[in-house]
Amino acid sequence: MAISVTAAQTLGVRPGATIRIRLGDGTPLPSRVIAVYRRGLGFGDLTLPRDLVLRHTTTRRDDSVLLRVRPGADISARVAEHPGVAQSDLSAVEQGGQAATLLTSALPLLLIFGYIAVSVGNSLVLSVSERRREFALMRLAGAARGQIMRMMRAEALLVAALATGLGTLVTALPLATVSYGLTGTALPYVPVLLYVAIVGATSSLGAASILIPARIVLNAEGRSS
Repeated sequence: MAISVTAAQTLGVRPGATIRIRLGDGTPLPSRVIAVYRRGLGFGDLTLPRDLVLRHTTTRRDDSVLLRVRPGADISARVAEHPGVAQSDLSAVEQGGQAATLLTSALPLLLIFGYIAVSVGNSLVLSVSERRREFALMRLAGAARGQIMRMMRAEALLVAALATGLGTLVTALPLATVSYGLTGTALPYVPVLLYVAIVGATSSLGAASILIPARIVLNAEGRSS
């Protein structure tokens, strides 16, 4: 058996050690470790001889056969010679699997983010609404409504920038640690579009929670005066 670095560290074994596993049909098999490889995420954590594994499976067939073909080559005729075999692009399959995994893991997080968004939004709305006297004092000092709104827009921009920076820094350390443990590199993979969407949504929510109450308060001040 050949095993990945992650499996070797988890099991505490090295080449020459013997570990006991169970095959697909439950058959126990003591196996001697003969090699350790790094890319376990893409290759698998345990690698056994093909014929041995097939003898202990239900179908006794390979799940997939990987082919490297020339760009533009048509192998549909060769695939048709083998009934039950379907042709697919490995990159498309991987992208579909990544999208499904992302959707499954994102749904619980959306509920948590929604609760946090409501809490933070309420806090910002209340804090701005309580500044009624401050706005009134600024109006008495000669500040125009447009000047106050420009000040509030600057505050909203500052809040969004601080939240983005701190949020990125807080998540960077654990992501780098996990990435280093799994792949050996401290640079994690972050989907750029997803990052931009999260920053844009949270910044828009923060800006709306600051600017809308400020305009409502200023409008109320104008009507009362």
